Amino acid sequence: MQLEVNHNYFVCKISDEKKKIIEKYNSGNIDERKLMEKRYGKKQLATLVQTVMSEDWIENESKCCPHCKAPIQVR
Repeated sequence: MQLEVNHNYFVCKISDEKKKIIEKYNSGNIDERKLMEKRYGKKQLATLVQTVMSEDWIENESKCCPHCKAPIQVR
């Protein structure tokens, strides 16, 4: 009997443009951050920051499943 594993979660890479926005936000001073929060929305920027952090973690701490190519945690 063969056990089949299904990985239901796969992260899509966000665009370089969005990564540049996050880098600008993270490196900006208080006034620059407030301006960006007004333009893009504070919640949306927080979501983008979390997404980038998650993608970085997945890239550094996972490998591809040999069967379905979804990222799986490396121990």
